[in-house]
Amino acid sequence: MQQKTNHKSHRLTVLQTIRRISFAIIIFMLLGLFQLLILVVPFHFYARKLDKKYTIDANHVDNRLASGYSRLIGRMVTNIAKITPWPSKCLVQALTVKFLLRKLRISSEMFIGVAIDDEQKFSAHTWVNVGEFTVVGGVNSADKFKVMKIFKDTYDC
Repeated sequence: MQQKTNHKSHRLTVLQTIRRISFAIIIFMLLGLFQLLILVVPFHFYARKLDKKYTIDANHVDNRLASGYSRLIGRMVTNIAKITPWPSKCLVQALTVKFLLRKLRISSEMFIGVAIDDEQKFSAHTWVNVGEFTVVGGVNSADKFKVMKIFKDTYDC
């Protein structure tokens, strides 16, 4: 006797596939744009734009959707960053994620942290959180790096 399963198919429709491919192309271009920005423009110029307070009280995404969107964005940015012909390190990825989250009006925090390892070697790292979830930059980043700057966007109901 065969059991019937109620599992939904995880196959994407043609329209969903086209949307994901289009979104992947946009992410690829944004990673390139932000890499170029980092190479050409001093950090303090675009840090001003990051430091602007984005507090908007209407038309924001609810928490469940925000969580889903932020996870999708994080996965896509991380995966596409691995295949770019230029180095798409943590700052490039964080700027891309921050840009996309702002466009979707999802509250987030971008952290810039520093650390000194056992060999007295200095390192810096950037990561983005939506609530307690780390979208990009590594789950344990807050434990490994001392936070030097937080760029926070809040979208209130």
